[in-house]
Amino acid sequence: MCGGGGNPTSGDGFDLLGHVYGWTAGESFQAVARFLGIDLQGEAPEPRPQPPAQPSPRSEDPPRRTTADYALELWASAARTDRIVGSHPYALSKGIDWAAGAGRGTASGIEIGRNADCILIPVRDIRTDAVRAVQAINAAGVKQTFGPIKGHAFVCGNTLNKRIPWFVVEGWADAVSIVFHAHKGNAAAFACMGHHFDIVAQTVADHFAPSRLVVLEDAA
Repeated sequence: MCGGGGNPTSGDGFDLLGHVYGWTAGESFQAVARFLGIDLQGEAPEPRPQPPAQPSPRSEDPPRRTTADYALELWASAARTDRIVGSHPYALSKGIDWAAGAGRGTASGIEIGRNADCILIPVRDIRTDAVRAVQAINAAGVKQTFGPIKGHAFVCGNTLNKRIPWFVVEGWADAVSIVFHAHKGNAAAFACMGHHFDIVAQTVADHFAPSRLVVLEDAA
């Protein structure tokens, strides 16, 4: 029975029997003699019950990465300058030549493709302004959203003035167009990344209480 280079549990076959069954040296001798048919005057002992083996400690499995985690990674690494975002093909196709609250970076997904050059739209918790999801839009205008979007929105414009026009619209380009093209920056817009207009509108009304809130499900 090898000690493995220092393990105190080592020795010969009799020591092994003592280790496994809890026998003394004499009891191990008697058991072996009995098995071999040698009478040493005495009955071979019954094996003593041993405590169940304890599982060896195992490190916890690493947490599974979610689409929300991926969204935060995308937003953290996004370039957000006017020159970089405004030169993206999708931004140019919408007449937006500046960052307009978005970013630009490389994203991968089933819809947008692998390592696609994308406009990255932050989808925020309306109550806390924390980023909860990111919508990626590739050069062809294909969209894919990572993270939870229900009840969250892209927030654009002046949310301090409750008397200017307030809107709930369909997407990033609509929000930017409504606020900065139609109202010269004197408006607020919340862009849905799905079809949860009613939830977004109710959350905006509850949290900000604007004088009037208009829902435009298709502002194009």
